[in-house]
Amino acid sequence: MKKAIFAIAIAGLITLLAFWYLGNTGSAPSDSSLSVAAGSAAGPANSSDAAYIYNLLQEMQQVKSQGNLSDTLFFSPAFVNLHDNTVTFSAPPAGRDNPFAPVGSTGAVSTTTIHVKIK
Repeated sequence: MKKAIFAIAIAGLITLLAFWYLGNTGSAPSDSSLSVAAGSAAGPANSSDAAYIYNLLQEMQQVKSQGNLSDTLFFSPAFVNLHDNTVTFSAPPAGRDNPFAPVGSTGAVSTTTIHVKIK
């Protein structure tokens, strides 16, 4: 019994070491080194999508490197004077009490007792 527990512990330790070793071999790209090669993972059907994503990433990198992000827009009078015209709608009334009742009836459920004699 002790040998079986020892063998399971050793197997678990070897498994954990393998996952740790294999997990640390690749390096994750940092935010600043993120790039896409135009057509690296794109087939013939997705080449335009890959080109679009590549161009979008290039534009985002330019905005980030130039430092054109500014919060002055949020303090401008045009933005401060904006107001919300949200309209709240009430819930529509629920349907009929009994949707299977004939049209024009109140829809109230009537109960009828049927007596059956069994011989």
